[in-house]
Amino acid sequence: MTAAQRRGGLRGWQVHSIGAGGFAVLSVIAALAVVNPVLTARAERASLRSELERRQLQLADLEQARRDVQGRLDATRQELGDGRLQLESSGRLNRRMARLVELAATSGLDIHEMRPGTPVTGDRYDTVPIMLSGQGSYPQCAGFLHLVHETLPDTGVTDLDLSGNPTHPELGARFRFDVVWYAAPDPAAASP
Repeated sequence: MTAAQRRGGLRGWQVHSIGAGGFAVLSVIAALAVVNPVLTARAERASLRSELERRQLQLADLEQARRDVQGRLDATRQELGDGRLQLESSGRLNRRMARLVELAATSGLDIHEMRPGTPVTGDRYDTVPIMLSGQGSYPQCAGFLHLVHETLPDTGVTDLDLSGNPTHPELGARFRFDVVWYAAPDPAAASP
């Protein structure tokens, strides 16, 4: 009797089939142990690559924004250096207020009240708040603000309130503008 017959009648091809099946199972286990981490690492690399590309685009956008701001800063410094924006002395407040009244009249606004606030002294310039209120239409108010922007570049609008009366539109709207005038420090106010 042969060894195969003593083991319960297994034939040679059956032994080979069991060996091949065991080898296949071990191969799948080895593949999962080796291939799965490789696939996971590849997916992580792809995710990281995508994140890197997104951040590089974000960095490029931020760099462009920085260049834009730097360009505006350089242009402003150039204007100041060229003397194109000369601040008037804060001692000329009456002249500035008269100029605002002229611009309001040119725009067709009716000024009811105008008063300066308390000037705030700074290292390089003073800020002088000025309040204007009165009556006029929306286009007249818009025209006034445009004229202020165009002709008085050292003056900015900090607040505005415009309210109309829908039952009597012919009366126009009531407005209130709070502007700030950036002025050169008054040398007379600085001396004791």
